[in-house]
Amino acid sequence: MNNKGILYAACRNDLYAFMQKSFYEIDGSQEFKGNWHLELICDKLQQCLNGKIKRLIINIPPRNLKSHIASITFPAYILGHSPSERIICASYAQPLANDLSRKTRQLMETGFYKQVFKTRLGDKNTENMFETTYNGYRFATSVDGSLTGFGGNWIILDDPIKADDAQSEVKRNNVNNWYDNTLISRLNDKVNGVIIVIMQRLHIDDLTGHLLKQDGWDLLSLPAIAEYDECFELSNGKTVGRKAGEALNPALEPLDILDNQRKLMSNYNFSAQYQQNPIPAKGNVINFDDFGFFDCCPARAEIFQSWDIALKDGKDNDYSVCITAKYKDNLFYVENVQRFKLDMFLLVNKIREMHQHFRCNHLIIEDSSISTHLLQYIQRELNLYPIKFKPQGDKVTRANNASLFISSGRVLLQRNATWLDDFKSEINSFPNGKHDDQVDALTQLIAVINDGQYNCNLESLANALQKASQKSEKQIFFEKALKIHNYNKYRMYEF
Repeated sequence: MNNKGILYAACRNDLYAFMQKSFYEIDGSQEFKGNWHLELICDKLQQCLNGKIKRLIINIPPRNLKSHIASITFPAYILGHSPSERIICASYAQPLANDLSRKTRQLMETGFYKQVFKTRLGDKNTENMFETTYNGYRFATSVDGSLTGFGGNWIILDDPIKADDAQSEVKRNNVNNWYDNTLISRLNDKVNGVIIVIMQRLHIDDLTGHLLKQDGWDLLSLPAIAEYDECFELSNGKTVGRKAGEALNPALEPLDILDNQRKLMSNYNFSAQYQQNPIPAKGNVINFDDFGFFDCCPARAEIFQSWDIALKDGKDNDYSVCITAKYKDNLFYVENVQRFKLDMFLLVNKIREMHQHFRCNHLIIEDSSISTHLLQYIQRELNLYPIKFKPQGDKVTRANNASLFISSGRVLLQRNATWLDDFKSEINSFPNGKHDDQVDALTQLIAVINDGQYNCNLESLANALQKASQKSEKQIFFEKALKIHNYNKYRMYEF
């Protein structure tokens, strides 16, 4: 067998090889940038062809060849192996659906395709449909488009909703209802027929979110930047994947390009479209719209720092979070939120640094099994005496309690702060988000204030403490000073 024969045989039996060669047949203006994730997608589609997967969702960032693979190459590959198959391909708009159909037809008319497969096109050839000589076809339609008289053993949905429309509840519901009430009924064989949805995530209630509430779906989610180590075994036994923090396709979009893209987009949109992790527009527990905003912090206010600590610095570990807020006239002014991944000793230094920088009066750290040694070290080495917060109830219960405080309009955020976008994302995704450290630090802060310990007048306490003559009286006042957690202010009275 000559080299061309070997190539054609490989393309006939390997979708990834066929997809690579098809890329140059359709568009020779760009260089094909192969990558493991393309092999993985092709392997999933091949499993569909082999009858192993009947319902497949692929979530992937834009500009990663999803349409070339799923809407152009794969229908041609299906018809090459089985020319009598009937395929319905749908996209959010008819012009887009027609363009993808034209490119599939163009591919099937090339000399390359005719060398690989015996399938030939028939006489019927319109803008949105073409047939094979075996009465198979590829029919292109748009969401909400007419499907009267058409059915298929394959349904491929490529970008069922436009990004600009995804924030409209009406338009999302139209897509989801069209799938439920119209499209699914066009599947000729409800048992063996295959449905493939390939799209970027756009909203928590987009079609992917809608379908994942049902059973039987195989999900392949590929974020632009890995949030944890990923390892996949292909059907041929080959293992592919990447480490946490690595880009999906570094040759196409390296990390610096993705970081810049993140800055150009809102965190909400980047998390959905690039990370395949849509964030709710409103929180399930705390409503971000209940926060107020301020431009300038008040003078002569009590300064609090609430720390939610993590004592490991690995990529997959939680953050340590410090929220700095001023408290005056029954209002909280959150002026700074910072996140760190530090080991214990670096974290201690950071606590001292943040405490000094913001001239903190009240340092709050959760009293837990992992913080015991940290609290002892801070008292002994830094001469700081944090409020040892003991949480009551689970995280959701504490967040629900805090939400009542927030909804009263008493928590204000620094307007246009650099940390605001990440803070909003975590608030809105709680309790289903990857991280909840900022929420924990916030609810801890509110719980300490909300218990009424700070209603006393500090100056009055100081004056009374100075006038106290008996040691027992000093002890009483000193304990009060400890209770309001302004220990350092009263160190001169220690005995």
